[in-house]
Amino acid sequence: MARLRYNGLTAALGASLTSSATSVTFAAALTHSNGVAVPTLSGGDYIPLTILDSSGNVSEIVYLTAYTSGGTTGTITRACETTVTGVAHSSGDKVVHGATVADIAPGIVLLKKITLASDAASLAFTSTDIPTTGYSHLRLQILGRTTLNDVDESLSLTINGDTTTANYRHKYWYGSTNSNATGPDAMFLAAVNAPAARPGLSDLDFFDFLGSWQKLVKTSYYSPGSQTEGLGAIEWFNTAAITSISLAPATGSNFVAGTKAWLYGIV
Repeated sequence: MARLRYNGLTAALGASLTSSATSVTFAAALTHSNGVAVPTLSGGDYIPLTILDSSGNVSEIVYLTAYTSGGTTGTITRACETTVTGVAHSSGDKVVHGATVADIAPGIVLLKKITLASDAASLAFTSTDIPTTGYSHLRLQILGRTTLNDVDESLSLTINGDTTTANYRHKYWYGSTNSNATGPDAMFLAAVNAPAARPGLSDLDFFDFLGSWQKLVKTSYYSPGSQTEGLGAIEWFNTAAITSISLAPATGSNFVAGTKAWLYGIV
C-alpha cells in the first residue's frame, strides 16, 4: 500500500457527488505530466485528492482507492485527514492533487481529539474516526485521571466491540513487577488519590491495524500517583482490521472531566 504522487494531475468532477457517495465521476480520464495517463491502482495504493468549492477553498480531502487507467470513474474514501464529513459537491468542482498535511508532517496525522466536558465511562473511537486506507499504524494517547479512590487505575481496551476477556492477553512491566495474563489491561492512569492536578499518561501503538495478522498493541504509561512508569503489550487474537477502539477504567469508575485523548494515523 503506497501513497502515490503525480506531477501535474488536475481534474474536475463530471457529476455531482452526494455527501456520502463513494463512487466518483471525473469530467475526463485522469492524466499527469502533460497528458500521461494515470496508471490503474492496485495493491491498496491510493491517490490523495482535494476537492475545492466554487470559491476555490478546500472543501474535502478524499483518497482515490480504485481507478482503471483511461477511465472516468473511481472509488474514494471520504473526509480524509480530518476534513469534515457530510459535504456534497457539484459537477464541475475542481479536483487538485496538491500537498496536504500528511505529506508535510513526519508521517503522522491527527485523526481525532477528544476532550471530556464531564465525567465519562469510556473514550471511544468509531469507524467514522478510523480510516480504512492510507495508514499503516494507529497511535492513541490519553492524558487524564479517573474517579477511582486510589493513586492510579488500570485501563481496559476493547477492539471492534469485542469484550470477551479470553480474546486478549497482556504483558506489562514496571520496576520489578510484571504481569502476564489473559485480558486487555496493560496501562494505567492517575486516580483520585494521586497528587492534585497531575494527570497520568498512557500511549498505545496499534501495529498494522488493517493487516491480516492477529493484532498487537504496544503500550507505555506514567502514573504520578504511584510514580511508576511501565511498558507493555496487548494481543488481540483476531485477524480483522481494526475499525473501533474503546478504553474504560478497569474497575468501572469514570474518566474525569478534562481527560483528553488523541488518535493519530501513521503512514
